[in-house]
Amino acid sequence: MTLTQLRYLVAIVDHGFNISKAANAVHTSQPGVSKQIRLLEAELGINILERSAGRIVGLTEQGLNVAESAKAILKEANRLRAMGEDVLQQDVGELRIACLHAHAVSVLPGAVVAVQKAFPEVSVQVQQASAARCYELLKSGDIDFGITIEQPPAPYQLMSIPLGSSPRILLVPEGHELLGKGPVALQDIAAHRMLISRDTGANWDVMREIHRQGIELRPTVSLTDGAVIKAFVRAGAGIAIISSASFDEREDAALRAIDIGHIFGPGQTFAVFDPFRYMRGFGYHFIEQLAPHWTRQKVESEIRSFIYA
Repeated sequence: MTLTQLRYLVAIVDHGFNISKAANAVHTSQPGVSKQIRLLEAELGINILERSAGRIVGLTEQGLNVAESAKAILKEANRLRAMGEDVLQQDVGELRIACLHAHAVSVLPGAVVAVQKAFPEVSVQVQQASAARCYELLKSGDIDFGITIEQPPAPYQLMSIPLGSSPRILLVPEGHELLGKGPVALQDIAAHRMLISRDTGANWDVMREIHRQGIELRPTVSLTDGAVIKAFVRAGAGIAIISSASFDEREDAALRAIDIGHIFGPGQTFAVFDPFRYMRGFGYHFIEQLAPHWTRQKVESEIRSFIYA
């Protein structure tokens, strides 16, 4: 049994049991992939792939277990490979992060600057992505961290570290009638057109509470991200509930924030990563800059608990 055979098997599963596509993905020939899978099945003494009329249609019951084990083994092999790279090049590498626009402008700058100072040879890549997209990028190995306001679903097998919370505010344009009302009630908010970000679940609990109370909601406007929402609020298209971390009185001219802490609790922020991938030293440093109480020792302990639970 070889890592190459396991990699071919995982490629077949990942490409919908299409041998041709799997072969292209691992840069080899279709007969070469088929031969290695046959050798693996012969060594294990079981049929891994379900075949019908000469075509692969899925995994056998035993094949499901083999495929899961193969993925875990390949991940661990990648961790070992990264460990070797870390020993040889501890201060060199790339830190890849994905997050919402609000986090990119409020949470990341200080942490990224700290990483650059401590690890000057490390390059940093930041891209904008929804929480769901972050999870997909983490599973494919295209990023190292996702900064989200949601914890990943269990099937993803991703770890999330709570970084803290930020109060939620009601964002309105300057001169809006709710500014002089005093404590704002949920009914007051629902009476106005709501602007909702479709790239995040930040407003899900807000909408659930509105529906739970049987409050009739005016038609909503679905937008892409925080910057677009602010532009629409500024133009008078509606009002929005956002994290206070994404609001700056100096930069967000013509916008005003109304405290709604008496209606909704604070929103949580998480650093999400794949615990089965080896984390380089600058990755631990990045987490500690976001949340100082999450030291390398503490994060390593949580990773071990997650993996061997």
